[in-house]
Amino acid sequence: MTDRFEKLYNATVHHGKFSDRAYITETAPCFCLSDLEGIELTAKKAGYSKIIAKVKEPDLFTENGYQCEAFFPLKNGKKVSFMAKYLKAERMAVKNGIIITDVLIEAENTEVKSHASDLRIQRLSSKDTVSLSELYRQVFETYPFPIHNADYLRRTMTENTRYFGIFSGEKLIAAASAETDREKNYAEMSDFATLEEYRRLGFAAALNAEMEKSLYNDGVKCYYTIARSVSYGMNKTFAGCGYTFTGTLFNNTNIGGGIESMNVWYKQA
Repeated sequence: MTDRFEKLYNATVHHGKFSDRAYITETAPCFCLSDLEGIELTAKKAGYSKIIAKVKEPDLFTENGYQCEAFFPLKNGKKVSFMAKYLKAERMAVKNGIIITDVLIEAENTEVKSHASDLRIQRLSSKDTVSLSELYRQVFETYPFPIHNADYLRRTMTENTRYFGIFSGEKLIAAASAETDREKNYAEMSDFATLEEYRRLGFAAALNAEMEKSLYNDGVKCYYTIARSVSYGMNKTFAGCGYTFTGTLFNNTNIGGGIESMNVWYKQA
């Protein structure tokens, strides 16, 4: 089970009981207070406990009780903010707070090295989607988007997402994705997965470097990621790759078997 994308009230909203939230991923230029109120009413009727919005113009949200949990800057001097409102008090209770803090302390004092130079790293195509979905199925017990579905991967490849993988022979052993926004102002580095027997070899860093190179060549020079806040490996990877931490989206995403807090990191080339 995953949540669904819908066009609601001049916005694109990813919502459902899976992550128990409404996630406003994009707003139209005409987005206004009545649109926000409509989305909030939809979320309350569905019984969701959180609304999160990724927006370039946060003032409307700030004026209506939302707080900025994280952000990332753009090259034009503006920034994208993650604005949150909690509809139920229990959703605000931070779990694993000590671990989240410890992860960040370790991440800021790390250096990442990759051992993927003797393996094949390449951009994936539609012919790789079955093996890619199988990899994701093995790595993630739950995930906020249907990456276990080859048809979904195939469709997103034709839109604005590029997937990269690492192969040992003909076996896909690690993968990740880069999703660009409509104007190619920035890209989200996401969906990092490595088979258990190949972990701690710096494959995520190698994939990230290859994606950055591909994006830079297409003029995309702002990158961000949303990493599991309790994952030492992924937070250390992005810190070691030169990314900057800007905040935590608390109790935000159903991933790895339950709802977890997520850290936001960014980098400008």
